[in-house]
Amino acid sequence: MEQEKEGFKVSVSSRGGGAMRWLTIIVFVSLALFLLVAAKNMYRSQDYPTRTISVSAEEKRVVKPDIGLVTFTIREENASLEKARDAASKKSQAVVDFLKKNGIEDRDIKTTAYNIYPQEEYDYRPCVSSDGASVVCPPRKGEKKFIVQESFSIKVRKLDTIGSITTGVTQAGVNEIGQLQFTVDDEVLERLKFEAREAAIEKAREQAKVLAGNLGVRLGKLAGFNEYGGGPLYYGRDMGKGGIAMEASVAPAPSIQVGENEIIANVSLIYEIK
Repeated sequence: MEQEKEGFKVSVSSRGGGAMRWLTIIVFVSLALFLLVAAKNMYRSQDYPTRTISVSAEEKRVVKPDIGLVTFTIREENASLEKARDAASKKSQAVVDFLKKNGIEDRDIKTTAYNIYPQEEYDYRPCVSSDGASVVCPPRKGEKKFIVQESFSIKVRKLDTIGSITTGVTQAGVNEIGQLQFTVDDEVLERLKFEAREAAIEKAREQAKVLAGNLGVRLGKLAGFNEYGGGPLYYGRDMGKGGIAMEASVAPAPSIQVGENEIIANVSLIYEIK
């Protein structure tokens, strides 16, 4: 574009601005391509399979328990800490002596807790005024006692004696029976868990083959494995919070039913597909 002013000719061109605009576009396009290629390479570097199928299977083994686990507690209380502690110690020794005489080995007797704590009692009865009327008054402190508790866990390997064992420890000084459950020896448990896992994996493999055939695809390499919920299910008797308080009087031995335990293996397999 040309303009004349006072004898001068001025020429203005837009070619320079157009070149700059195209240069800017080229730079932005190049940057976008670079970022796209970098993102694609990063995704490939993670080596995620693009297509997979997942199958799950469960297997179980049933076993008759050969070990009984029993927890119990000795509890003594007295205004004198020394007397409460001595009484608990005598009962504890009597219980351990009884267990050893009845075939429970040292390795199967464990002290799981030993607690000493004070306990104050309060009198909440209403006060009586001089005219014989009852009036509300704040609770008054009563006698202070000391509580001594010792808890045990034992393994009973001869299950036909478990009834007489639980009865005998209560007569020896146990106040509370906490829990009774049945399990199997560690070596047997590990073997059964291995067998159940192995069978579950084989079942999952067969399911994967069938599923691949139904989908019209071929199985590739194994891309993932998970195992969950592989612990044994115990059929034990929980005596509840605080257990059951036992009387020292002679009582017939309870009839204990052992039942069966289930060892369950759950697995999932993830396969790439072609």
